Amino acid sequence: MKGCIIAGSILILVLGGVIFNAFYVRNTADHLLHAVEGLPAIPDPVATPTEIAAIQQELEDHAPILGITVPYSIIDRVSEALINLNACARSNDRLQYTETLALLQDLIEELSRTERITLKSVL
Repeated sequence: MKGCIIAGSILILVLGGVIFNAFYVRNTADHLLHAVEGLPAIPDPVATPTEIAAIQQELEDHAPILGITVPYSIIDRVSEALINLNACARSNDRLQYTETLALLQDLIEELSRTERITLKSVL
């Protein structure tokens, strides 16, 4: 009987961890997406790079915890897109900036999709 109680407790802890992680990843991705959507459509070569740097710093702050369950390849792609976006804003390349901004939004949504709560992620 003790073994059953211990196994049930471990199962509850694992399920709680999976659910907590899914909410953490989703919340972080939503916050990053909201920050990216707040960037101007037409870059300001002075102000926009500062805003992008703040988003990069936030990603770097969350990357160690995100990297536990989210593949680093996705985190790296988001980081690379932010670097490219920063370069486009500094050079005032509006076309490339717009394309990279759209790509960045898709990559952040992909980051969020990796940790949806499904039966597969629970088991």
